[in-house]
Amino acid sequence: MAMRFGRLVKTILGWGVVLASGYYLSRIVFDNWGLLQQSHINIDWLYLLLSFLPLSVSFYIGISAWRYILKIMGYEISWHKSFWTVSGSHLAKFIPGHVVALGGRIWLCKRENIPESIAGTGLVLEMIVQLAASIMVFCLTAYYWIGLLAPALIVMAFVMMAFLILAAHPRLLALLWKYAPARFVQVKAKKSYSFHQVIILLFAYATAWSLQGGAVFLLIKSIYPEFGCGGVGPATGAYGGGYALGFVSMVTPGGLGIREGVLSYLLKFFMPLPVAVLASVLVRLCFTAFDVLMTIISLKYYRRAVTQ
Repeated sequence: MAMRFGRLVKTILGWGVVLASGYYLSRIVFDNWGLLQQSHINIDWLYLLLSFLPLSVSFYIGISAWRYILKIMGYEISWHKSFWTVSGSHLAKFIPGHVVALGGRIWLCKRENIPESIAGTGLVLEMIVQLAASIMVFCLTAYYWIGLLAPALIVMAFVMMAFLILAAHPRLLALLWKYAPARFVQVKAKKSYSFHQVIILLFAYATAWSLQGGAVFLLIKSIYPEFGCGGVGPATGAYGGGYALGFVSMVTPGGLGIREGVLSYLLKFFMPLPVAVLASVLVRLCFTAFDVLMTIISLKYYRRAVTQ
């Protein structure tokens, strides 16, 4: 009963944050509508469609990385099955918190004869390295934020990145797992992974986030032509920072509202604030549409995986 009540409170709080963020962002747009009209906002569909190319490559890297994680833990599955286990649980991330999405991935992995302990540990490793990689992308663009953000925030980003990379070390992660609640299944992997394999994953995910940052740049370019090639770095760094803060927001579904707010705040240094808000909303819509498309396509791979 208490657990259900806590889940209800978390859901209400999460959607409350989303609605408050949506209200704040929409007010910025409405209050500055004249400025938007002066900017002559028109969608360049070529740039918008081109943004799906780096997104597709990034998605391929993510699927391959998940397959690699399972492989270094002693379980190999085909790329098609890896595609299904990841995409099949993607839409659940829009439910507040990460529990449903994680549970969905573990359930799908279990159908492929992968033990819950392996799938669960793989997911923890994936989340830690993904978060470290997103912060790494932000840190690599620190040049653009010096003088715009408080130095302490930039230093904190570097410290957090280092902490997460160390936390993914096999010995440290195994030590932390011992103190996990009793309801979690303890890890019994066929073999242990090495730290250099963590570094491989880190650079793979950093590449994926950089590609997604490129997609963000193309989406901004589709509505704001004045955003030149020099905006690739800021767009990529802003997306990395927005993803990281949206990820750690456990109460909002898929970081909804938080991610858009951070992205808008960081982009406002390079374009008018209302344009930055529109760009962040466009990024959310297009990225969500891409996730839905990949989930639909994964149904084909699920049928193929079943017949294998």
